[in-house]
Amino acid sequence: MGGGWTFDPDPITDYIGRNSLMKIAKKCKDKKCREKVLALLRNRYYVMLTRGTKGVYVFFEDKSTEEAVEKLISQGSSA
Repeated sequence: MGGGWTFDPDPITDYIGRNSLMKIAKKCKDKKCREKVLALLRNRYYVMLTRGTKGVYVFFEDKSTEEAVEKLISQGSSA
């Protein structure tokens, strides 16, 4: 595929945001800070629960890359 990009179907877990929110929550001493942490937590759940509800749309600038990805998708998990 030309070496311009790579594809890895394995899931990626990002723990950075979670740790940051936990650190903020532990340091909270007043109501305003706790409300901020709660708002951040609600936002995370909102994003997780609403992401991908209508599918995933991907834009390709060139036709050859689009065709290569379509081929990988049509092969399913055997790719």
